[in-house]
Amino acid sequence: MSKLDTAVWLQGYLAGMAGMQAGVPYAPGDARNWVWTSGYIEGTAASTCRSRFRSVRHDGAHG
Repeated sequence: MSKLDTAVWLQGYLAGMAGMQAGVPYAPGDARNWVWTSGYIEGTAASTCRSRFRSVRHDGAHG
């Protein structure tokens, strides 16, 4: 992955972590949209896991 791809992926990841609405930032057909979307999916998944982990820890529930 190039430095540009890494930066684009990170932008998508941070957008996913922040819970922003999905909407690729580049023109239709731009290959960077795939990289950004990949980061967005990972960020959304990480955010979901983090919020679920916090809710389990705070209410004392297990598993």
